[in-house]
Amino acid sequence: MITRRTLTLCCTLSLALGALQACAPALLRPSARSEVARSFVRRAEALIERGDLEGAPINSVELALALYKDHPNLEGRIPRSLTTKGLWSVGVRRAGPPEVGDMLLFKPLKGTLEVAFVLEVVEGQALRAVAITRGAPRLIYAHLKLPHTRRLDGELINSYVRRATPSRSSSRSGSNELEGGGYLAGELLDEVRAIF
Repeated sequence: MITRRTLTLCCTLSLALGALQACAPALLRPSARSEVARSFVRRAEALIERGDLEGAPINSVELALALYKDHPNLEGRIPRSLTTKGLWSVGVRRAGPPEVGDMLLFKPLKGTLEVAFVLEVVEGQALRAVAITRGAPRLIYAHLKLPHTRRLDGELINSYVRRATPSRSSSRSGSNELEGGGYLAGELLDEVRAIF
């Protein structure tokens, strides 16, 4: 027998689930997604080649806006008044392997790159992405299966995404030890967020 309390609880949960689904953007169908992904990669490669955004230095937020505003199917997925911290709330967490156009968020450690945007995925584990380093858009690499390895067979598979910062004890002991936490993209990848 269904009681009034049970019915109220079911209705409340149903409404809450509907509200959560309404907050997250619906991901695009595969056919629309592939068209947007091609446009996304072309725009990113043009920015990398140019080295700036219309003659001005660029930061992570400006890069996100430049990449995601280019296609009409992406309208409204990135708020115009975006902040660096706001990047963490854009899109939805991707449960499976990353896809082109996804946003890579790195662990918030001192001197760490904040965000990168996936341009290519090889076998679901090797990523080529664009990020802002030294004030310009550049390619970075991350490998999900080999996160602590910088090179494999002479090829770069994980870029440095964190500046080396001396540990506090190194000045006293005279060693060149660096603070822990990792320095490579694969090591410091915290979350992948799907935007489209």
